[in-house]
Amino acid sequence: MYYDIGANVGVYTCFAGQHADRVVAFEPHEGTATRLRENVDLNDIDVTVYQTAVADYEGTASLAHPRRSPQELGRVAKRSRLCRWYSQLRGHS
Repeated sequence: MYYDIGANVGVYTCFAGQHADRVVAFEPHEGTATRLRENVDLNDIDVTVYQTAVADYEGTASLAHPRRSPQELGRVAKRSRLCRWYSQLRGHS
């Protein structure tokens, strides 16, 4: 089980989805959550996405997010490229 809290566009969500039995991602921003779902679909991964924030208290809060168009939000590469990218990031060939 892998929880991605503040999943953003899903880089870690997509990587975990290739290795964990179950992945649950939380992303409160509507536009970013939409791109997260697109990236999950692009990578053909079974992930439960909740468009909500996670905190250690119950209530409401303001969300600060940079002004970007949906086209500027990242798109995660398909599996093979993502695994290659992550391996290079971690110093493996």
